[in-house]
Amino acid sequence: MKYIEYKFPRGGVLRYVKNKVSKSTMFEIRFDGGTKQNTIPGLAHFCEHMVFGGTDKLSEEEVNEKYFDYIAVNAQTSLRDIAFTGNIITKDFPSYLDLLSDMLTKSTFSEDVVKKEAQVIKQEIASRRNDYRTKMYWLNNYNIFGSDYYKYGNLGTSKSVESTTGEDIKNFAKNNLVAENLIIHITSPVGFKKIKKLISEKLESALNSNPNYKMLPIWGDTPKKEKFLSLKHEDIGKTYITINLIFKASAFDFESARIFRLVTSMMQETNGLYKTLRIDNRLVYSFSLYTVYLGDYAILTFETNCDKENVNDVIRAYSQYIHEKLKNGFSDATLSKIKRKQLHKKETSEPPASVPLAKLDDLYYYGFMVDRKKYDKFEKTVTVEQCNNMFKDKILSSKASATIFGDITKSE
Repeated sequence: MKYIEYKFPRGGVLRYVKNKVSKSTMFEIRFDGGTKQNTIPGLAHFCEHMVFGGTDKLSEEEVNEKYFDYIAVNAQTSLRDIAFTGNIITKDFPSYLDLLSDMLTKSTFSEDVVKKEAQVIKQEIASRRNDYRTKMYWLNNYNIFGSDYYKYGNLGTSKSVESTTGEDIKNFAKNNLVAENLIIHITSPVGFKKIKKLISEKLESALNSNPNYKMLPIWGDTPKKEKFLSLKHEDIGKTYITINLIFKASAFDFESARIFRLVTSMMQETNGLYKTLRIDNRLVYSFSLYTVYLGDYAILTFETNCDKENVNDVIRAYSQYIHEKLKNGFSDATLSKIKRKQLHKKETSEPPASVPLAKLDDLYYYGFMVDRKKYDKFEKTVTVEQCNNMFKDKILSSKASATIFGDITKSE
């Protein structure tokens, strides 16, 4: 995929793809300062809410009416960022940028609106109290990274939300919603030069500046007693298991990431985990295996559910499989089989629909992008020795963690 990358003078990044077949402009305007930048649990999420809380010229109601009048727009907070996303008619994009610019730089963070919005967020927290999937996701993040801010998720706690002031939110916005950590992905029928000029004049130049902006470390100090989390929840029937392997990825480039992808494919091959994770020669559950790249680390997450009585067998089988691969490595036959499967899939599948924004998103999360021909050509040359070295040399055994959620207690 061809794209254009432009770096603004203060450090922000614009990545652009021309879209000739659409009359709309699709965009993601991100600030690389989400939950990981919290100094109070839930502060980043609260800040996202409060940029809709009114400016020096528009009331809260007027801001929301104008913003959501664009229809296909949204805002969200994640571990990584605060993002404003949308797919709107191209002729409306300039006025959207004007509004967003005012929201980001002229919000009043009125204490009255803060108190009212705190009640809204507390209702969100209450509604998710029994959402075990959300709980497990954030407790697993806490288990991996060891920071209390992940333990409480994006929303924080009722107590932390209640105690947050307009001044707290204003300071967070001043330090994090700034030009230095702006990341924009956009696909539009409008040419790059016009898009760059539009964003530069209406948004980037208006943003506050924080030359000393620094991302806080994602890692905290997980207490050893919490390294293996087990949470009792009677209502979900199955027991959910998540096991995280952490790999050092500071030197990851395109080639390293593609090798790592082949490693995870081999782990899921029929003679890999699918064969190993059987009890009495029958597969008692399904599992997923996925990778997240975050800063200097790659997190390989194994996730599954099973009956309570099979939990120890599943963990034992997975652990034995990992230790065996660390000792003996993967086989050349397995790698060849994966390559044949992927080649067959490419030859028989329909060409993927053009989703340039999703591919630009890969740039942000993984830090690189290559064209398909280069990727295919490189993957054919990868050897099993490269895969085994990647798996053995990069794994950080001391940071491995497991989270168990379900009808089970720590003593079990």
